[in-house]
Amino acid sequence: MGNLKRPVNDLLIVTLASPFFNYGGFIQSVSLSSAIERYGFRTYLLTRKDTSVIGMMVRRSLVCVFERNKLSKFLPKQGRRFVARIDRDHKNFEDRRNWINTFPHIGWFGNVSRKAGKFTNFVVGSDQVFRAEYFNVNIAILSFLGTDKFKRRIVYAASFGNVSDQNTNWLTTEKVQELLKLFSKISFRENSGKKLFERKTGLCAEQMPDPCFLLSREELSKLFKVQDSSQDSPGNTTLAYGIDLDTHFEEAIKNLKTEIKLIVSEPMDEIYLKRLIQKEVNRITVLPNLLVKDFLGAILSASRVVTNSFHGVVLSLIFEKDFVVTLNEDRGTSRITELLETFGLLDRIWNETDEISILFLEPIDWKKIRVTKQIEKERGLDFLKQLLH
Repeated sequence: MGNLKRPVNDLLIVTLASPFFNYGGFIQSVSLSSAIERYGFRTYLLTRKDTSVIGMMVRRSLVCVFERNKLSKFLPKQGRRFVARIDRDHKNFEDRRNWINTFPHIGWFGNVSRKAGKFTNFVVGSDQVFRAEYFNVNIAILSFLGTDKFKRRIVYAASFGNVSDQNTNWLTTEKVQELLKLFSKISFRENSGKKLFERKTGLCAEQMPDPCFLLSREELSKLFKVQDSSQDSPGNTTLAYGIDLDTHFEEAIKNLKTEIKLIVSEPMDEIYLKRLIQKEVNRITVLPNLLVKDFLGAILSASRVVTNSFHGVVLSLIFEKDFVVTLNEDRGTSRITELLETFGLLDRIWNETDEISILFLEPIDWKKIRVTKQIEKERGLDFLKQLLH
């Protein structure tokens, strides 16, 4: 029985090993899964047996003990905050597990169990799955399958993240190139990544849109059960969403002094956030560890978005929200600049020397943006349909 293969319509998605703690990584994974399932597949997400997950469960158990015995009231203020934070983290983690089938078979030491090899169909991507600092690239190129030619292998909209020769030297080894030749098609999210891959390997690749663009605004809202609460919110609300509070992002927030701020703290450092807002408590509200549907609802309900996140830009485009984006050289800028170039919105990059506010930028021509979004959606779906049918 142990040697039986999985049903031929089962498909394993290989992306960043644990996207449960990042909004963009999680939403793109679910979007890709939803798009693939249109073609009759049942999708699973390869995840790791993560020590952080086990730690979370242990901490959650301790929280339950405190709550059950009503001991939290005896803790100092910081202790009560810590208990509340763990409780939020656990609920968030459990909520995200409801959206996608997980297949937790990456071991603690990066080894992939044999059970993963029972699948027939594999899609690698999207996000920074080819970024060696973030993910085991041997898993990304499906080395655990060996040279089995009966496996269907596809790379959809992968990214190197911060594109450089030094970070992609792993592509030049003979073993890696032998495995890459077994893929039916390879595509990258950024054109710069596509060009670098072709130069390093001599193999052909394509450029494809981020998986979030495979779903319309209505489809994404329905999938995640998003509700627009703009009618219940102030009419002039700015949502500031960042991967972290780097200097440029912080300055952009401060530049909008007359606006109401909603800062999504995950995965930001809450202590640092409190330092930022301690003198401006009346105009900045921290939204810690929102559920995914509430995070998307915050974007949908906002008047505008300030972000330093690639997927912050993607979701602003999908929900048609005016936005500005700050760049962080350390994390890499090409993925954001290339996305903005595709939509003709390079003017949305905030320059810290500018005194102008987002309020004074030219309005975005959403009719034109919708045309581009539809073209990108059709390109991505046609790519998957041709390979999966």
